[in-house]
This record gives sequence, structure tokens and C-alpha cells, in this order.
Amino acid sequence: MRRILILGAALLALISPAKAVDSTVSAMTAASALDGTELYYCVQSGADRKCTGTQVKTLANTSAVRATTTTSEALANSDLGKLVTFSNAGAIAATIAQAGGGGNFAAGWVASLKNLGAGTVTLTPATSTVDGATTVILLTGQGLDLYSDGTNYFTQSGRGTVVANGTLALATGAISSATCTSAQTLTATGLVTTDAVIASFNGDPTAVTGYVPLVAGMLTIIVYPTANTINVKVCNNTSSSITPGAITLNLKAVR
Repeated sequence: MRRILILGAALLALISPAKAVDSTVSAMTAASALDGTELYYCVQSGADRKCTGTQVKTLANTSAVRATTTTSEALANSDLGKLVTFSNAGAIAATIAQAGGGGNFAAGWVASLKNLGAGTVTLTPATSTVDGATTVILLTGQGLDLYSDGTNYFTQSGRGTVVANGTLALATGAISSATCTSAQTLTATGLVTTDAVIASFNGDPTAVTGYVPLVAGMLTIIVYPTANTINVKVCNNTSSSITPGAITLNLKAVR
């Protein structure tokens, strides 16, 4: 009986392959350049599947843009690395949670935003600030990269972000000598005092009363920002009262 058992064990050893020694990834042969045909383990709808590198690449590329068309949109932690586009004829209220809150939007989180529609996009973070302000504005065609440092958000817009723009028809009441009008204002949501305001006439002012070059002098226009507002004062530096003609300013605030 003992001889039979020994013989059986010997035969089993001959027909059974030797069990490989456990190995680690670092001990494996290095791969050559990937061509997209490599197989990866995937789980799809709860079932085991094999995926190729090409399939993974296609998914990554098609998932790189999230297009939205609503007037109310919340950025998601899963927007990391994506371009989020906004497209609506009306004003769009976009929100984003606190940077680093609950482990989301952590330091290093970044997404790109672009406004493709006619409506203005106003992005408002919860608790956090964006470039030190409570909101950031995207007008039609504008875009920016949004970064988190784990506490607040910062933008990179390349050529500067336009916070607001619009027109302002200046008052035509008489302005006494050596005085200025009270501030005439244009609402600019998100504007802060460190933003730059650009002003220009929407027509030739040298034919308009008060802005015609004279030896006696002419009116001076002063433009400055306050929170959410572009302010314009018209000052009379001459020795006589001036009643200016109608003129409109084109105003733009950038940061």
C-alpha cells in the first residue's frame, strides 16, 4: 500500500505544472511603446470585462468636455481636468462648492470654463473666493482656467478676464465752475477696486458742447471702480458754468 501511494504522488508531480513563484510588477519585463491594443481589467455594469488602451483613450477624450445648456449649473468635483461649456440665451448662475471642502476641489483641482452662449455666466463659489472676489464673470466667447489651492480659487485667462462692460449716457445738466457731477454709475457685478476700468466715447466728442477743445478749457471725465460698480464723474475745470451736450461712454472692467 505504501508503494502505491508513493507512486501516485510521483505521477501527480509529473502531470501538474510547477507553481510559479509570486512576482511583483517591478520584477516584470518593461513594456515597449504602447499601441492601444494592450488589455486592461475593467468592470462594466457589474461584469468583468477586458478593455483595450484605445477604448480607455476614447473614453477619456469624449469625457473631456461637459456641455451645459441650463441657466443654473453647479460645477462638480468630477469636472477635474475637463472643459465645461455654458450655452444659454439667458443669464447663467454657476456655482462651485468650497475649495477643499469635504475632500473635494482639493489643492491642484483645475477645470476650464467657456461661455458659448449669449447669456452672461456668473460663477459664485461657496465660502471660498475667486481671485479674491466673491464672483467671476464670463461674457459671450470668454473662457478661463479655474484652479483650487484647497482654500480658494484662482483663474488664468491669458489675456485678462472681462468682469463687466456696458454703456453709460452722461448727464446733460449744467456743471458749475470748479465742480464735478455726482457719480454716474454702471452696475458691474463682481467688480472690485483693484480691477481696471477702460472708458472711451462711442462717437467723436470734439463736436459736442463741453468736450470741444477751447482756450478756456473743457470738461474732464474721471472713471473709477467701487464694489460692483463703475463710477463716472464729469468735472468742470473752467471759470464758467458748462451745460454739456449728450455723449455716451463705452465702459469695460478687466482684471
